[in-house]
Amino acid sequence: MNICIITGKIITKLEYKFMLEKNKYAIIIFKVKIENKEIITVKAYNDIADETYKSLLKEDRIVIEGYLRNNKKK
Repeated sequence: MNICIITGKIITKLEYKFMLEKNKYAIIIFKVKIENKEIITVKAYNDIADETYKSLLKEDRIVIEGYLRNNKKK
């Protein structure tokens, strides 16, 4: 995994779900259009998911520090 910082605009509703996995109780998923017009899926867990759900909305511009994984889906 590679650490990165990206900026972009949230282009979907934030989807918040509860989970029953070990060490993970909540997840939030949304899509962001980054500066080069690519669209990425963002996933955050637990406390970060809770804070994201309270703070962000569709159309907000954000800066994210995280990890990139190459698991493309067609």
